[in-house]
Amino acid sequence: GPNVVEVAQTVRLYGLLSCGNVPRLAALLPALQADARRRADAYWLVTVRLYVAHVRLLTAGDPDGAIALVEDAISEWGERRMLFQTWLGVRTAVLCELYAGRADQAYAKLRTAWPELESSGLLSLGVVRPEALRLKGITTLSHRHAGSRAEIEGVCDALSERRPDEAAARLTFRAAVLLEDGRRDEALPLLRRARATHRLAGQRLDAWTVGVALRHLEGATVEPAASRLRNAGIRDPWRWATTVTPFVRRGPR
Repeated sequence: GPNVVEVAQTVRLYGLLSCGNVPRLAALLPALQADARRRADAYWLVTVRLYVAHVRLLTAGDPDGAIALVEDAISEWGERRMLFQTWLGVRTAVLCELYAGRADQAYAKLRTAWPELESSGLLSLGVVRPEALRLKGITTLSHRHAGSRAEIEGVCDALSERRPDEAAARLTFRAAVLLEDGRRDEALPLLRRARATHRLAGQRLDAWTVGVALRHLEGATVEPAASRLRNAGIRDPWRWATTVTPFVRRGPR
């Protein structure tokens, strides 16, 4: 299994992504991948390769290319249990499907993986639980099926108000429900609080993304929030915003 140094390195990669330093993350990955191959370290190699796939989605806007990288990395690894690396692959693959506008496939992939994700104990980890619950909410909002409102409410109930990262996602989903009911004036303050809470959690990438959605809903230009995402290495800020805040898709840009 992974050693202490690799766990620390994994947290570092997660931190670079979360704080919006995607160019630095992208620059680190080739050397890390080469080192993992040299040492024949299967766990660390698959972790790095899955981050390569995630960066491919963000910086190249290439969901199908990123999915191919995920599938190749998991196939070479050969592990079939739901481990942390398996979750990384699910996360990136689901986001790729959402980015490509394939909400049905995204929803099906996450729904298939979710029971094993729950039984694995991974949802007790602070680097998995907030992101997994948020992805479940985003996927449900994108899929729009009978019972989706109840699922969103369930996600909101599961998200803790005591953790800033979970609280920010909870605020965003509450705002999405209000927007669906035509209660824009009540939703906007929640999105402002979500943006501020993401900042408090050090999640600048998410704060900028919510900022794009917020400015659009306010009827303002999506700059400068979009330019911050662009400077962070995001190829198409608007498309990324509509992927993770799908309630902004309606109406003119």
